Amino acid sequence: MSSDCAVHSDILVHWTGKDIEQQEEGRNKDADYIQRLRDILSYGLWMTDQPFDQPIAGTSVIPPIPCLCFTELKLSESKAHSGRYGRLGIGLKRPFV
Repeated sequence: MSSDCAVHSDILVHWTGKDIEQQEEGRNKDADYIQRLRDILSYGLWMTDQPFDQPIAGTSVIPPIPCLCFTELKLSESKAHSGRYGRLGIGLKRPFV
């Protein structure tokens, strides 16, 4: 399908670094972002545990669910989005994801 007829972007972006942005002042955040990128390239994307909102019948303990989030947005919207989720965006082709 040609790109001018595509309904969805061919690139999905995983944003990371929210924890880096929340660190105390005076730390070298750029070095932390570079280390995060090295870790992603060495070990893969990091999944985080998210609480499960809905009860499961017959259970009293609901384990957290590992999640990995991607977004599909226009580059013009990326500044606001990165401010919320972190300044490092890893773009991957949709078929790969």
